[in-house]
Amino acid sequence: MLIKIITNIIGKKLFFKEKSGQLNLLDIGCSNFVPNHFCKFDKYINYIGCDPDPIGLSKTENFLKRKNFISKQTYNVAASDKTEDGFLYVPRKRTGSKVVKEKGKGTKDIKLVKTSELQDLFKESKANILKIDCEGNEMKVIRGMNLENSSLLCIEVECTINKNEVNHIGQLINSLEKKDFFIASIRYHNEQTISDKTIKNKILMKVYYVLGLLGIIQIFDRWTNLSGALEFNLNKSFLSQLEIIFIKRKEYVPKELIKKYYNCLIIFGFLRYLPNLKRLKPVLRFIIKVFPSR
Repeated sequence: MLIKIITNIIGKKLFFKEKSGQLNLLDIGCSNFVPNHFCKFDKYINYIGCDPDPIGLSKTENFLKRKNFISKQTYNVAASDKTEDGFLYVPRKRTGSKVVKEKGKGTKDIKLVKTSELQDLFKESKANILKIDCEGNEMKVIRGMNLENSSLLCIEVECTINKNEVNHIGQLINSLEKKDFFIASIRYHNEQTISDKTIKNKILMKVYYVLGLLGIIQIFDRWTNLSGALEFNLNKSFLSQLEIIFIKRKEYVPKELIKKYYNCLIIFGFLRYLPNLKRLKPVLRFIIKVFPSR
């Protein structure tokens, strides 16, 4: 925890705060909130979020009122490989909503927008970072992107492992690597060993909800770094999601975008690859070199 606090302080110290370092973040599947690694640098980020579920989107809008993004816009649409009408399946709990091919029980009509059109919505330039969390629709979102655009520097994608359908993770990785992106980090998420789906007793269910409100139940549902976090021994089986960070290869980044590129590295914790570490005291440089910042 102490190392994390120190590296957060260092990251803010090294961040390029001038206009040439400001970033455009496109958040695809932005239901409920914006992750903390972006909010820490909100004063230097233009934010656009889109989500087809109006209830999840309204929660994000309320969340954004407490944040200081340079600009913030939200759209009640879903990203896809082409612009057309579509359908959203909304479970009773409204968690895990996903785009589906056909209208049916529990679905609502939605608007699908080609990802490249969403990349172009920023007032100045285009999206620099894409965060994608769309419950199995990742490949269509990737197909709809403008991967040729030089402004795009980083992609954070959460891949759902659906045991009842074919997964396209290999295809997704291959598509991005062909466009000069490389995998900078992978984390994986396990299914909850204990969840409301596995508890049948009503009394135990109430205990589960109380523990959830107290934050204790989080120990059963966690992300784990493949590199080996301190809590690695708490890993569970039943892989359900992968979070992959793709970064543009530096040799393909235009010089006028290099400060934005370095700021992307800071946001995702890759401090050891920054060129301005010489500004730091030797002990801080040692911490960055020895301890992983993500």
